[in-house]
Amino acid sequence: MKQIVKAAFLITVFSVASRAVGFLYRIFLSRTLGAEGMGILQVALSVFGVLVTFTSSGLPVTVSRLTARSGRDPAEGDRIVTSAALLGLSVAGVLALLLFLLREQLGFLFSDGRCLPVFTALLPAFLASALYSACRGGLWGNKSFLSYSLVEFCEEAAMVAAGVIFLQGVDLLADKTLNAARAVTVSYLTAAVLTVVLYLRRGKFRRCGKKQFLPLLKGAAPITAVRLLGCLLGSAVAILMPQRLTAAGMTPAEALSLYGVMSGMVMPLLFLPGTVTGSVALVLVPEVSVTSQKKDKAALNQNLSDSLNFSLLVACIILCGYLSCGRSFASTLYENPEAGRLLTVSAGLMIPMTLSQLSSTIMNSLGLESRVMRHFALGAACMLGAVILLPSLIGIYAIVVGNLLQLTLSAVLNLRVIRRQSGLSMSFLKNGLRCLLLGIPAGCLGRMTAELLSHFLPALLASGIGLGIAVGSLALLCCLFGLLDLGLLLRRGQGKPAEEKKPSLFRRLKANGKGRLRRKAPAPKSGS
Repeated sequence: MKQIVKAAFLITVFSVASRAVGFLYRIFLSRTLGAEGMGILQVALSVFGVLVTFTSSGLPVTVSRLTARSGRDPAEGDRIVTSAALLGLSVAGVLALLLFLLREQLGFLFSDGRCLPVFTALLPAFLASALYSACRGGLWGNKSFLSYSLVEFCEEAAMVAAGVIFLQGVDLLADKTLNAARAVTVSYLTAAVLTVVLYLRRGKFRRCGKKQFLPLLKGAAPITAVRLLGCLLGSAVAILMPQRLTAAGMTPAEALSLYGVMSGMVMPLLFLPGTVTGSVALVLVPEVSVTSQKKDKAALNQNLSDSLNFSLLVACIILCGYLSCGRSFASTLYENPEAGRLLTVSAGLMIPMTLSQLSSTIMNSLGLESRVMRHFALGAACMLGAVILLPSLIGIYAIVVGNLLQLTLSAVLNLRVIRRQSGLSMSFLKNGLRCLLLGIPAGCLGRMTAELLSHFLPALLASGIGLGIAVGSLALLCCLFGLLDLGLLLRRGQGKPAEEKKPSLFRRLKANGKGRLRRKAPAPKSGS
């Protein structure tokens, strides 16, 4: 578990840095392009994203799993990466060529004709993404997490540098949006070149055949289908939710505004535990692939239980923080009181979201991608049902209920299959429930403290104190109820080995098999 946490911490640091750089760049873009230019760019990027999802989204996970299972045969891992690169480049190349030749007939994809040249400028990035995904999966499967994270950060940094340079001295809006798209293309090309260089430092491209292509297609197709279903589900919700709110009595402007607050302000904050969970999932894929191939159920279950416990603990800590000062934090960040209220009500979604994300990754690592697709489809049906039927009763909270149904159903079905396949103990659910029950009163205590201090101190300082009290109270309660062992951590930090816990009387009786405690054999006499 120590290695998993260290690797996850490294990936999380790079991920947070990449997101921070991207967030600052989006502020620069919004001020440079304006609302109209950002709309043109986002429409083109949305269509481009669907294409990248179709050709490359399933490759990294599948290549990582197959490369990790190749074990001590690096040549087989090289052939898998080569097959993935050829497969991705072939599909992307054919599609890119067709889109370029038929670009004059693609106007039906865009509501504004100015999006078409921006989309055309992104086609080289489409090709680069296929090569990038294959080599990225090879680095992932070989546990080169530093290289993997470094490429992601460099990709974001290249886009920022190119965007700032390309947009200097440009006045026309059409040229600005075109240059912003070229900056995205530069970032993909940079990532592809850097990934290939880093991969060739430890491997090379080799001749491959059907033996490598068929497992890649079988593993990548369901993952790609899940990602495409996710894109379609998001589009369907974006269309249906404002319509159903309008039918429930809101004006179109009010419905769009409320949906914008929920999807654009609240949901990104709810995805915050996903940064840590995604890092843990990234480390788990090669670990689970190797241990499942070796049929080492003890090591497999230990890794899975520790990772699930750790991820649930992080989600509960963030949940506690949102309950204590989420309302004031979101209201101050977005200058919108509605965002703070919705965040507090929706904070509980982080628990099933964490379980769903991590369990889906585990199943992909076990080669159960088709099951993940079926479970996601069932959850998506529940989500659509809630969005269609519930807005007239509970308004915008239909999205909260729909997400709760989708994520919970997906997590329950995934964990049920994982338990059958690996014999995973469900003790982490008990620990997560205990942590959640402790986090709710701790969060409420922090919120009451912040509201009390806000009468005497600035709101930001009062919220900070409330957050500290909430998290500190949760840590103390977890120690009191045995969810955290600070003594064990201190002993490890001092280099002293932890004392081995003696088995209970019941376990010793059970191990004896005869219902009697085994007596310790007498020591031999010195003369014998």
